[in-house]
Amino acid sequence: MNPNSVTTYSITAMEENYQAQMYNYVVASYLRNVPKAQQFGITIWGVTDNTSWLYNNGKDFPLIYNNNYGKKAAYAGIISALKGN
Repeated sequence: MNPNSVTTYSITAMEENYQAQMYNYVVASYLRNVPKAQQFGITIWGVTDNTSWLYNNGKDFPLIYNNNYGKKAAYAGIISALKGN
């Protein structure tokens, strides 16, 4: 979300929506392209943004839950893809 590692970066609603669209795209692509017999799961490396190795002291927000375990738009993007939307 913050490719230039700007220290004062804050994720915007537009960027969070874009992130949700990307999570949706990845999950939908997995479901569409991996044969059902080979679909065993999807791994997301972490739970909250601040526990991710990409967080880098608040310079990035890569996961589906914010620092307070609140669901981000990315969570809804995944659920939507799993439901086939």
